[in-house]
Order: sequence, then structure tokens, then C-alpha cells
Amino acid sequence: MHRIIARFINYAYPESDEDEEILPTVSTPLDAQAPAQASGLRAFPEALSIESLPIELISAILVFWAAVDHEGPWMATGVCKHWRRVVLASPKAWSHISLLLKAQRGTALYAEEEETPPRGKRRPLELWLERSGGANISLKIDADTGYPLLVPKLVGYCDVLSDYVHRIRDFTLQVELLPVAKAVISSLPPMTLDYCKVSIAQPRLPRQWRNENTALGPPEGDTLWSFATSGHTAQTLVFDGCRPYVTPASTQLANTTSLEISKVHLRGRELVDVLRSAGTLSLTVLKLGGIPARERLAPPRDATPNGYITLPYLRHLSLQNETMAFCEEIFAMLDTPNLDTLEVQNGGLAELRSLTPYDRDDVNFGELTAGFGTKFVHFTRRVPQLRLLCLEKSGLHDRHFIQALKYLDLLRELQMDCLLIGAPFMRALTPPSDGKNLNKPLLCPRLQRLEISRCDLLQGEYLVALVRSRNKNDSQTSPILDLVVKGCKGVGEEYAEEIRHIDPERLRLRLQLCTREEDD
Repeated sequence: MHRIIARFINYAYPESDEDEEILPTVSTPLDAQAPAQASGLRAFPEALSIESLPIELISAILVFWAAVDHEGPWMATGVCKHWRRVVLASPKAWSHISLLLKAQRGTALYAEEEETPPRGKRRPLELWLERSGGANISLKIDADTGYPLLVPKLVGYCDVLSDYVHRIRDFTLQVELLPVAKAVISSLPPMTLDYCKVSIAQPRLPRQWRNENTALGPPEGDTLWSFATSGHTAQTLVFDGCRPYVTPASTQLANTTSLEISKVHLRGRELVDVLRSAGTLSLTVLKLGGIPARERLAPPRDATPNGYITLPYLRHLSLQNETMAFCEEIFAMLDTPNLDTLEVQNGGLAELRSLTPYDRDDVNFGELTAGFGTKFVHFTRRVPQLRLLCLEKSGLHDRHFIQALKYLDLLRELQMDCLLIGAPFMRALTPPSDGKNLNKPLLCPRLQRLEISRCDLLQGEYLVALVRSRNKNDSQTSPILDLVVKGCKGVGEEYAEEIRHIDPERLRLRLQLCTREEDD
């Protein structure tokens, strides 16, 4: 700990030599310091010793410590009397509260708050809450379903927390089964949160818990009804393994601006209902990840005349680890006129192989991804405000990619990871030069940041031509100011040197060469 603080002091005092590390020492005679100086270590002056650090600095260090280690404040009380006084006078250091209930001793429940943890100090919840003073609280509950008394025990903790919910701003709940999450959320008084995350390890109920009515349909674990019905509100909602129950008339979720749903079994019509309800909210961020839709998305029952679900306030749309077929239906269903950021991650080559018929060897790559590419192009026509586009492992053909970029005149940043982009795409992105092809349309004239990772078909000479054309003085496009190239087989150090000499004053280039493992 002393060594870490000493490095923090080095960072706070930049006049120190960069190649020397200030080590903490107490005030000692010069003779006693001689061995340390002889070994090449320099002792800082007494004014910079740990004992002389300002109280505000020690308090800030303890707050950062508590944010990364929930036992940090307890450990700080045992360092020395001075640190104990400082940490007890720092309510923010006690504002990160973790309730960890783990089944670590066979079948018996192990509650860290009740027994002596490995570091030798008990952590009573009431005392922790009292020491947090008036600071906003960040609460995390992580429990295993290892003992039948888990739910009553959690309800008991909720009773203790009921007098402090007005200060809870961040709430994270990680349990194995959704009934446990329901019991916790329904036991807490209404909370007004900045951030709420509910993570269910087993989205589907165990078979022995289902009855004849739910065995064939979606089990109870698919829907978290309790959050909205309990009166809780949150600006950011993250549901992992469950989804919120929202209706157009819902007022509890009116303040929600960010919604993330992942790893939950949803029927197409159920997801449509969620997105249709989200249109009534002021959502600015929507993230969908790993949703194994069991049927095709049904069109909304009361869709707008153009057939879309309109999200007028949405600025950030993220589709992570989704199939191209799922993304096709999302693109065809959403109308997001003010979208600023689009992130799409698909299954890559593994997904393309799964789409390839076993009895055909002459399958055209463009034919396999034509549906995805066409829907993507139509979607980009409806997002003229897009400024950041991130595509990863997407089976997007060059011709569809080029058509989509024709509608993105305001695009400033383009990130591509594991895409099969080749010479046609790079030539289309390169503005005309030397009076040739003057009628050629300019793609993304405001593009300033380009990141390309693991694109094996990319050739270095096309990248050089793109930078040279966009960064010349009389170019009709904005210059490339930030270029990142990682693990591309066709881009070596020789091309990087050529790019660096094109515009050394404005262009920032970061190159990570393809390793031997990647080559294999």
C-alpha cells in the first residue's frame, strides 16, 4: 500500500525524474539513508512522506480504494490511528456497499456480512450504512441459491436498507433465479436510481418449478414484472437474463433513458411489445445482446403508417452478438431519425458457414448476405445524423457497404473489426485525385477517425492511397486525423512509414502488426 501511494505521489509531482521511483521512508538520519541511496533508490523529502500527505489526498485515495475493493474501508481502519480518523470522516468511502451471500461451505449458506471474512474484520451492514453519512449509496447484492433461507435473509437485509433507499443511486442485483430477484425488488421501497442492473444466471426456471401451463410457453423467468410494479425508477436499466415489463401507459419507467436487454429468451412478438413500449419513453440508448429469438419478429400491432416503430429520442443503438437474421428484422422495424451511434456485432465466419448449404460448393458470399445488406442500406437511409458506425464480424458485402455509406454524409468515425472488406470498398472510400473521376460521389466527406482491425482482405497500398487523397491540402473531404490499424495481414510496417510521412503534423497513426498466431 505504501508503495502504491508513493507512485501516486510521483504522478502528482511531475517534476520528479521519470526514471526514478520515489519510495516511502520515515525521517531517518543520513547514515541510515545511505544504503538506500547506494542501491539507486532516492528517498523523497520529509515533506512528501506518507505521514505528511494532506488529509484531502488520503481521503481521495481511500474513496478510490473502496470503489475497487469493498473491504477497503475496513482495511484502512487497521493501518494506523491517523488513517482510521480520516476514513471514518469520509462518508464516500463507505458508500460502496456489497452484500455477498455465497454457498461456499457445502450446502450451508455463507453470508460474508455475518461471519468473519478472511481479512479478519466483521462487516455489519447497519454500521456500514451509518458511516456512509449522507453520501449517495452504490449497492450490490450478489447471492447464490444455495440454501432455502436465502430469500428470507435477503428480505431481512431489505428491511435494514428501507430507511436508506432515498440515498441509493446505483443498484446491482446478481442472483441465479428470477423469483429471488422479484422478492428483493418487491421488498425494497420505491427507489429513484441513476443506474440499475438485474442479472439472472438462469433465465429459465428449473423444470420442476414449471406447471403444465408454462411447460410449453415462455417460462416465468423471461419477464421481470416487479421492477415497474414496485414503483422503482432508473435512468439506466440493464437486464441480463430477464426483461422489464413495460406498457405504453407505464409511468414508472418514464425517466428511463438507457435500456439494455441481453441473454433472455424472447418470442418475436414479445420483443416487439418491449420495443413498441420503449417508443413511449425518452430512450436515448438501446442495447440488445445475445437474444435467441425463437420466432420471427411480428409486425407491431399499432405501427405507424410507414410500418416502423419510431424511437424519436434514440441516439445510441447497439446490437451485440446477434445473428444477421435478427439484425435484419430490427433494421426493418425501427425508425430512429436522430440516431448518432450504431454498433453491430454478428457471428462472423462461423455464422456464414452455418448459412452455407452442405450440397453446394459454389455459394456466392454476396448471395448469403444479400438480405442483411439490403436491410442495412435501407436503415442507413433513415439515420442521416449518424456520426459513429462500428461493425464487428458482420457479413456485409462491399457493394452493400458502399451503398450504405452514400447516405452517411455526417459520419465522423468508422470502426471495422473482422470484416471482409476488399479493394472495391477502399477505392470507393478514396476521393478522386489528379482530375480523374471527378463525377465520382464522395463517401463520408467528414470522416476523421478510422479504425480497422483484423480485416485480412485489406491491402496496404489502398490504405495509403486513401490517406494521401483525404489529407492533401486541396481535398474536398476532412482529413484523417486518427488512424488505428490492428492485426491486418496486408498492412505492414513499410506501409505505416509511408502513411506517417503523408501528414505528420495532423495524422496520428497507431499500428499493431499481425502476430504469427493470427497469421496461422
